[in-house]
Amino acid sequence: MPQKKNPQLSQDIVGIAAQGKALVPLAFEAINSHHEADGASEDMMRHAVFTELILSGDALARLNIVIPGLAVDAVRMKKNLLLTDGLIMSEAVMLGLAKYVGRQNAHEIVRRAAQTALEGDSSFMAVLLAEPSVSKVFDEKSLRILMDPSKYTGLSAQIARSAAISAREAVARDEN
Repeated sequence: MPQKKNPQLSQDIVGIAAQGKALVPLAFEAINSHHEADGASEDMMRHAVFTELILSGDALARLNIVIPGLAVDAVRMKKNLLLTDGLIMSEAVMLGLAKYVGRQNAHEIVRRAAQTALEGDSSFMAVLLAEPSVSKVFDEKSLRILMDPSKYTGLSAQIARSAAISAREAVARDEN
């Protein structure tokens, strides 16, 4: 798409990752036949590992071009999150409601509410508040908290920090 920066490099990285995943069955096959004495398993594993190393290097070289140019527009991201009028947070609402009515019931209640909001003139919030099984456990304020995207990030920050630490440690080991 013309408006995107580095679309080909990003697409290449996705394709390279898919090729790497495709090598996993070959590596598993090599592990399964390791007891055989014909050397085929070593050849398969060598091919899988060497090919993956080449692919990984290629992906990293492309990432070194893409990542420095990465721009985060927090205002635009928030605007995009709000485009669905809360529908994007249906999972959070469902999980919150599940504590009171069970997961399957909560899923069905929230699914129906989402469909009603999409097909009608009412907001997702209004439809949820009109649903007795929702309004008996959540008022508008508590629903707004559930539907706040900034409060529904799970472990993503912790995972990102941990990955960054691991990457720095790996680079430090390689530099020594």
